[in-house]
Amino acid sequence: MKQYQMHNTVTADPMTRGEYNALRGWTVPAGENPDDAGFLIVNPSVSERNLAGYDGYVSWLPQEAFAELYREADTWEQRLKIEADELAEKINKLSAFIDGDSFDKLPKEQRNMLSQQLIFMSAYAEVLKNRLAA
Repeated sequence: MKQYQMHNTVTADPMTRGEYNALRGWTVPAGENPDDAGFLIVNPSVSERNLAGYDGYVSWLPQEAFAELYREADTWEQRLKIEADELAEKINKLSAFIDGDSFDKLPKEQRNMLSQQLIFMSAYAEVLKNRLAA
């Protein structure tokens, strides 16, 4: 299978599986617990509108799955923290790549640019860290 990435902003409200099924006019399938905690998700990035009254594609996720995929981003501080965390992850991955065997097999020009990229990313991370601390 091919790999895919997703990065989008959604709105969400807590809603049980049973409440979601009632909203959609569905019956909760046998073997599923209507009291399962979760979130009603509205994704405005998807062009298809699948439920009247909502400006986006409506779906539901169990609470655990939602927590793995989404972080609250209502304030600029929350969004800045997400950006800083994502950048830190990229810095760690690039550092690990540079320290690995594959890096040495790249042409010198590519190695130099990747090293320079790591320097710039680290400086950017420091700015984000200072903004969060201010």
